Amino acid sequence: MNFSNISSFLRSAPTGKINQEGRSVTRFIKGAQLNLSMLAWYYFALISSVLTGLATILEKRTLKVEYASAYSASFSVLIALISLLFIPFLNLHISTLNWILIYIVSLLGTITYLLTAKVFRHGSISVTSPLNATLPIMFIVIFAFLFLGESISVIQYVGIAVTLIATYLLFERTGKKDFERSKYKYLVVISAAISGVSAIMFKYLLFSTTPITYMVVSQIFMAANMAVYMSFRYGGAREILANTKVYKKELLAIVILTIGYRISYYVAVAAAPISLASPLRNTIFVVMTALSGPILFREDRLLDKLLFSALLLVGAYLIIL
Repeated sequence: MNFSNISSFLRSAPTGKINQEGRSVTRFIKGAQLNLSMLAWYYFALISSVLTGLATILEKRTLKVEYASAYSASFSVLIALISLLFIPFLNLHISTLNWILIYIVSLLGTITYLLTAKVFRHGSISVTSPLNATLPIMFIVIFAFLFLGESISVIQYVGIAVTLIATYLLFERTGKKDFERSKYKYLVVISAAISGVSAIMFKYLLFSTTPITYMVVSQIFMAANMAVYMSFRYGGAREILANTKVYKKELLAIVILTIGYRISYYVAVAAAPISLASPLRNTIFVVMTALSGPILFREDRLLDKLLFSALLLVGAYLIIL
């Protein structure tokens, strides 16, 4: 049921023509609209969080036996193909500048995919997932301050400090077994920084591009980027096809979960302030992946990781206030 049309009609109706009974009905409808909207965003945020956690866990299991580059390429091509189902909903009246910006964001997204896949393959999920969920928020706020002129409040400065402290503790105090090499720690930070830049550009693009159009077009561009990358570094289309055949069930499941959590998160953010939707989504997701580490992947020091992950979530919440 679309309550926005009802609200628009009620707001546009002349006040003098609405009697007392009409005002009561109006208040009732507006109250029902508010309750249903809050209910909707709450459930969509939870759905997005659970789907994100499941996709991340399945991705980690797949990367234990699959190379990061081959996985990223197969994933990008498959999600681009499935995204074609949304073509009827696209608005392709996009300026030349926006086409270029979407491609640049897709290029940054391709790099992020590769880095994230490498970190998941060679790092602990109970450490990398909380960092991937929260560090980009810090970079988004910093880059928005530097390049968009947005101000940073005292609370946000505190949130950035808390995030940095929690990141250090996760890197240095949870054991050396969490990363095969120290370079993967730096890849986490680099990936988060690139995600921050992408988010700033995405924010600009949304002024003239619909989210569904951006998602589909950028996925097609990323698939093309990965195909070119695989052609230069590995076996090209043949290797992508071979990997897709071997891991088709896992890849298809991850793609469906990814599309599901993206759409449900877009709906949640559209219906509620991001300061409510984002922390709720990240909280469930971080707890799921932190618990999956010792349960599914035999990772140690669960209590320390949960504590530092909670500290990261506190920092992220303070940043988006």
